[in-house]
Parts: sequence; structure tokens; C-alpha cells
Amino acid sequence: MLLTNDFCSKTEKGATSIISIVGKGGIGKMTLANM
Repeated sequence: MLLTNDFCSKTEKGATSIISIVGKGGIGKMTLANM
């Protein structure tokens, strides 16, 4: 499983970040994303 921080910028309302989660099926990517 690979976690990368593709984009992070400050906005007026606070910090926004987009994280890509890449890996094989069935290893809990959606579970991790829903946390």
C-alpha cells in the first residue's frame, strides 16, 4: 500500500489536502479512506 500527499494548500477556511491511496484490492483502502 502506498500513501502519497499529492496536493496540499492553505485556504481561507483552513488546510485542504488530497491523499491518494494505491494498492491491491481487499487490503482496506476504502476503510482507511472512510476514517
